[in-house]
Amino acid sequence: PALIEGTPEGLLFIALVQSRELFKAEDLDQDGQFTSPGELRRVALLPERPVALSFGGELYLALAGGRIYRLGGDEQLEELASGFAPALLDLAAGPEGVLYALEGDAYSGRLLRLSPPAPQVEAWPSRLDFGPQRVGLYSSRQLMLRNRSTLPVELVAAQDSALRIAQGPALRLEPGETRTLDLSFTPVARGNWADTLFWRSPGGAALLQVPLAGQGLAPELSLSAAALDFGAVPVGG
Repeated sequence: PALIEGTPEGLLFIALVQSRELFKAEDLDQDGQFTSPGELRRVALLPERPVALSFGGELYLALAGGRIYRLGGDEQLEELASGFAPALLDLAAGPEGVLYALEGDAYSGRLLRLSPPAPQVEAWPSRLDFGPQRVGLYSSRQLMLRNRSTLPVELVAAQDSALRIAQGPALRLEPGETRTLDLSFTPVARGNWADTLFWRSPGGAALLQVPLAGQGLAPELSLSAAALDFGAVPVGG
């Protein structure tokens, strides 16, 4: 066997060169061994021993034959890229969550940036109208978010002073996860209010936007005339 990668979470991935099996080892009872039930599990069968990289909470496997796989949290092996020539030599993690691959041979090489799949996050409803509300009071609506991509998505909301998200501005959605958020609108002034709730990645990339609308209500006084003239009136009359 050969240890191919460890992760910050304390997981080890071990490849058996002869059988081409990939095992996940986790010391659940903290005894320094992997002999207890469930601590050593086979998660994949590979065509050859890979170059491995733990990155973003997932394991990436590069095969010299020119293919890159990702082993996600569900322990399913997914092919991400292929066609590297003449051979895929190495993987590296760059800044801002970017993955790089080195292809070439013993004499020359080329560094390629791998673009991750774009997150697919949808909102329902796609627009929120809080309706009329008195200044200083609030009205509530619910917003449902769903992650349709195969990768976890982290979202950070840019909030207006009149808007509050009960669950907080930041959240993480696992692949396929749906989350319902409670939003409240508290008008600070009389009149119509419109804004857009922007959801961005921690790196600042725009992922989703939801138009918002509402109306602030407040008592309004009006005078029928700018001044009143009572004319000449006798004293005491």
